[in-house]
Amino acid sequence: MATEDDNGGAGCGLLIGLIAFLYFAFIFLKWLWGITVAIAIWFWLAPGRLLAWIISWPLFSGHLLLWLIAIAAFGVFAWQILKLIWPRYFLRASTLASNKLNGCHFWWGEEVIQFNFIEFCDHNTRSATVQLIRCFPQKQGQLDHGIGFEPVCVENISVYPDKIHISSRIRTLRQPTRTYLESLNRHGLELLATDSIEVKAWQALNDSEQELNKLNELWHKAYNMWSDAQTVLQLSSNNELISPSQKRCHTISQKLVADISKIETRCKMLRCFGYKLYEFMKIPRSLRSFDLLDNIEHNLFSQQGISDELFEEIKFNEQAYAELLDY
Repeated sequence: MATEDDNGGAGCGLLIGLIAFLYFAFIFLKWLWGITVAIAIWFWLAPGRLLAWIISWPLFSGHLLLWLIAIAAFGVFAWQILKLIWPRYFLRASTLASNKLNGCHFWWGEEVIQFNFIEFCDHNTRSATVQLIRCFPQKQGQLDHGIGFEPVCVENISVYPDKIHISSRIRTLRQPTRTYLESLNRHGLELLATDSIEVKAWQALNDSEQELNKLNELWHKAYNMWSDAQTVLQLSSNNELISPSQKRCHTISQKLVADISKIETRCKMLRCFGYKLYEFMKIPRSLRSFDLLDNIEHNLFSQQGISDELFEEIKFNEQAYAELLDY
């Protein structure tokens, strides 16, 4: 049977063992702390000593090495930043280029075409889709039918600068318009000078279309006024209550008929002129002579302001029509 002395001896041995364990644990932790501090001091002092050793190299070779390391580190950092901001800034650069190039004119083969806007761009493939405007005849060979305009999309244009100094991405973001011009040129779209005869002809086409739209509006106004006047003239001629209005309507009706005829004649002239300009721009560049260019310049100049008189006449008749309503 175990006695109390045996229990006391076991407890004393356990206590001594615990004390010994704590002692050796303290010694180990102290040793571990010393090693940690020594390693930390070594890591703290080693770079400085390594740097001093590199700087001490002869002929400034150590300085050169440090500069190369710094430049490489900066390049890696800048590349990561550029990679991070590239998607958003590529879209912004494309928007800026689209605004700058809007309305510019290009040779597309032997066809003159107008740039409208950048419809789509992909920063991953560095490609874009642009929308252009081309003109076409409403009826082939029929001058009096004029021309029309239609959009056309050109896809998969590789957006990449021709010359790269540091990075193609940096060049694209810094000079987006130039980069897109170079990219369009590689795709067969050659920019036309703003003072070229082709650009003047295209501008004349646009002006003719705007003038035609305005003349069509005036034609409808004049026709509605003439129709109203005809309604009054068809009423009883012996009605003294409306006879003053009938007299005024008779005068206005005659003027409106003449103006409507002038508008229709001018619209036909504009449609024929637009078709002629379209055919002129279809002539290959190699076959254009100076006489032909001078003739186009003369015709463009002669067309300016012809409809202004019509606009003033319709405006005068509108005033007379308003006075008739207030009679």
